Amino acid sequence: MSTPAASLLLCATLAVPAGAAVPSTATLRGVDVYRSETVTPDMVTRLLGQKIALFVLRSNEGGTALKFANQLKGELAADVSRLGDLAFVDMHVGRSIRAAAYDLVITFDLVDAKDRLARMPFAAPPVGRLPDPGGLLGQWRRYWELCAQARSRGEPVSERPACPSFYCPWIERTDAIRELEELFVREVPSRQAELARVLSGDERAQDRAAAVYLLAFSTSAPAVAERMLGALADPDKEVRVAALSVLADLVVYGGEVAIDVPRLLPALDYPTTEDRTKALAVFAGLAVHPNYKTYVAGRAAVQIARLLRSRDPGVRGLAHSVLGMVSGRDYPDDDFESWEKWAREEAAAAR
Repeated sequence: MSTPAASLLLCATLAVPAGAAVPSTATLRGVDVYRSETVTPDMVTRLLGQKIALFVLRSNEGGTALKFANQLKGELAADVSRLGDLAFVDMHVGRSIRAAAYDLVITFDLVDAKDRLARMPFAAPPVGRLPDPGGLLGQWRRYWELCAQARSRGEPVSERPACPSFYCPWIERTDAIRELEELFVREVPSRQAELARVLSGDERAQDRAAAVYLLAFSTSAPAVAERMLGALADPDKEVRVAALSVLADLVVYGGEVAIDVPRLLPALDYPTTEDRTKALAVFAGLAVHPNYKTYVAGRAAVQIARLLRSRDPGVRGLAHSVLGMVSGRDYPDDDFESWEKWAREEAAAAR
């Protein structure tokens, strides 16, 4: 299923800029709201603009000011929650590098109370703690830390590296990282049932997310796909994002794996920017595959065209790329009317 276009999209989604390439201060380029019928970007900017500006200022100062910035972030989310009848409020800070500029786009992710069931079809939070299967969860945390250190030391790799999992962090591998991957290859297959119990029943979201990534060391791509789709019902975004990250790798690099795409569609409208960005990465892989391209055009394009209106450059860029791949059209990313008209026509034809 691998193609150059899909590889580039996945790299853009998963790679993180090296710290040395990031300018020291950021400029706020916009405030957005996704999505509410009562709370608008203009309302948020008018009522909370000064506090938002102070958040950016303190974030740019760094050091001890970051503690105050994080406090302001919590206050801003609480302030927005009082502006309407909302079931969910989160504040996402999108960062991007444009030439020598470091830009911020702040998105308030909202779910109107009336849309809770449709947009948050999640299981109840698990209660209780389960044992660490063979110490694998602890080893995964060490692995994740080593990957973060490797990423911070240099530019992200431009191609997916070879690794023995259906999910691969895009980093240069060290001997310590390879040793842990070899451990997971040896141990995960015999511990899959225990890891699956952690995924469904441990109250710690961090451990459930670790179980998601470890289960990608399974030898069965169909089993991994099914477990990842099931994890999309998790109440915590950390777990859902982990599952979508594995699926994004799987659809591009996992060979001819059957994906139950209708179960993916709701994720395009899930509550957080992180959910939607990773869902778009999965659809980017599906869009270049002939078995899925027509389905994506007819069933998903209307929602993807809606995401094109996002001010977050990661969401908007991926949405535009997916639409271009499934349509063959080259409308600009700000020609919303043309994209939405095309998407509506495809949806009508698919009925």
